[in-house]
Amino acid sequence: MTTRAAFISVPWRKIKQSSPEEAGSRLCGYQWISHCRRLSPTSAQRPSSYPAVLRAAFHPRQRRSTPSSRPLAPTRPEARLGPAAPEQPPPVPAAELHGRCGPAAPQNAAHGNYSTQRAREATEVWCRWAFAVIHLSCGGGDGVRTQSSGCLSALRSTVYWSRLATAGLWCRGPCGLGLFGVSKGLLPDMYPQAAAPADSRALRDHNVFRFLTRRAHGFFARDAGVSYRKNLGLLRKLICQESTKFKNVWTTHSASPIAYERGRIYLDNYQCCISSIAQEPRILYQKPKCSKSEKIEDALLLECPLGEMLPSPSDYKSSLIVLTVRNWLLRLSADSGEILEKIYLADSYCKFRYLSWDTPQEVMVVKSAQNKLPAAARQAGIQESVLFYLAVFQVLPLSFIGMLEINKKIFGNSVTDVAVSNGILIVMYSMGLVRLYNFQTILEQFMEQPFDLGHEFNWNGQAGVVGKYPFGLPRNIKITDTPPLLFEASSLENAFQIGGYPWHYIITPNKKKHKGIFHICSLKDNALAKNGIQEMKCCSLEPDWIYFHPDMSGRIIHVGPNLIKVLKLKEDKNNTEQMEVAEDFTIVTNRENCVSNTVTVTASGRVVKKRFNLLDDDPEQETFKIVDYEDELDLLSTVAVTQIGSDGRAHLDIHCNEHGILLKSIPLLESWDVTYSHEVYFDKDLVLHIEQKPNRRFSCYVYQMVCDTAKDDECSSHEKTERVFCKKGGRIFECI
Repeated sequence: MTTRAAFISVPWRKIKQSSPEEAGSRLCGYQWISHCRRLSPTSAQRPSSYPAVLRAAFHPRQRRSTPSSRPLAPTRPEARLGPAAPEQPPPVPAAELHGRCGPAAPQNAAHGNYSTQRAREATEVWCRWAFAVIHLSCGGGDGVRTQSSGCLSALRSTVYWSRLATAGLWCRGPCGLGLFGVSKGLLPDMYPQAAAPADSRALRDHNVFRFLTRRAHGFFARDAGVSYRKNLGLLRKLICQESTKFKNVWTTHSASPIAYERGRIYLDNYQCCISSIAQEPRILYQKPKCSKSEKIEDALLLECPLGEMLPSPSDYKSSLIVLTVRNWLLRLSADSGEILEKIYLADSYCKFRYLSWDTPQEVMVVKSAQNKLPAAARQAGIQESVLFYLAVFQVLPLSFIGMLEINKKIFGNSVTDVAVSNGILIVMYSMGLVRLYNFQTILEQFMEQPFDLGHEFNWNGQAGVVGKYPFGLPRNIKITDTPPLLFEASSLENAFQIGGYPWHYIITPNKKKHKGIFHICSLKDNALAKNGIQEMKCCSLEPDWIYFHPDMSGRIIHVGPNLIKVLKLKEDKNNTEQMEVAEDFTIVTNRENCVSNTVTVTASGRVVKKRFNLLDDDPEQETFKIVDYEDELDLLSTVAVTQIGSDGRAHLDIHCNEHGILLKSIPLLESWDVTYSHEVYFDKDLVLHIEQKPNRRFSCYVYQMVCDTAKDDECSSHEKTERVFCKKGGRIFECI
């Protein structure tokens, strides 16, 4: 019989459920068992064939978890393979221990709760156990003097394991626990193919303390976030592989606008919700048709924040915040449409129409339409000084922060629009001026009194309940003086964006002749960046557009009819205080030479050649229409369209967000008319195309990821396929 070392996987589940001290002792025990496991063609390969001395000594139930307790010595075996090991192995002299296990560790190497003496005692016990194992595995006798090659191999392995255990005790760690696990670099005799010196990285990867620390930081598969990231990585590989196709699984039509949010398709003014996850349309809820007074003006999807305790169980599920035409703010369940909360905003003195985020999923802003007096009132000389009303809420739990007015007397007569974003109040003027104010400073300086929803109040001679009909919300923020100005810029059509690192902004000079020219300037000193004037030299009906990349990398995306440029900010080599705009990568459409020659022959036989240039966004040439970013898969998607006559074809291309490499192209089977309004969503394994046709006819085409088969190849072609009409909830769907 040959005795050799074997390895089994360490049961990490038991280690992760233990304290750091107990985990260290357990890991050590399991590794010794796995190392000294005796293999033979018989039943000795089963775990039950371990010597009982090992099963008793290393069983986790028989070990103490307190740091101060000594490791238990092996107990009397219940079944023996050879002569029984002594109950208490004789102590090994320090000199012999030094010879067998290598030089002793320095006296000052212990850390935390483990002293040097405790570490020496633990190492000594492990060495005794190792030689007791040799005594058992060799069938009795002195393992040192025997001539059996198996015993010599076991002895050599034991010495390496003793060195490994000794070295493991002296690694650094805040709690003194730093035992290393199996490392092939420390066992060259057992692994000749991996006899290269072990580097520190290999040791760190198997350090118990590092394992426990990384577990606390959420680096292992049992943590939901890590599992989700791994699943998204697998999904990205599945989507980009060649055998994966996207199939148009069903289509629906509506006479009202269609909206999409996180796997849910909303129709009939949010009265009907359909799940886009299943291959067949599945209606989540459908409400009766509402009256015009209950029409929904705007909506936001509200999701549960992480790491916070919420007052109601319903707060942990996704919900929909909707704003009705009668100034009601409702919170609906995203899955059932049930009304969870109702807030009455204001009486008829203003009409709230828009919802937006100040801080996404934290602070919400409700904005009114611009306040204008009727023509008769203006002719009578009545003047209205309030232009807009803003109501600000903290979400989940939904709480009222305050309501304020944007007044002509404070901000000027030419205010055309206002917004709140990332703690900044943005005021836009008719002459292209954009001014920024600190919104938090406005709240602190001009808030007269805080109010809570559902509480009674007495305000300016009115008494009622906050958020209840007919009183609504009090205007408790009254700006009496111009707030401190943070920044001011002039741009054509009030186009103004902030982003990048360090902070930069993008504007177009406030002259019509400069349309299509973008300036990238430093927010710190308004200095123009090197190569900061970006112009897409093209001749097209639709202008090019530019914006900061939504992946928070600080890059800039500039989209033209046939070219997409991804730009980045970097330090200028000659001037470290100035930033330079450099090209990261480009994406180009697949089109032929735009110069076309036509030949005309006159009656006299003379050949006349006419040369003309097509527009850069001519429908007969492939043109970029939509550029989007899928943040969960880190993919950049583009939609390019070619229309010849009345038949237009489009395809969605998926690119690597880091380098712009084309990974996959998905054809859209339906005809694409460039004169219609289109929206395309790429959301993980789903592609959604929403089209608005004349006379308010809306269509929704749902594509889902499928495995490549012959049948799917047929469905992926542009030829007409058989469609089945099914009726669900009174709505007709076209299924393939």
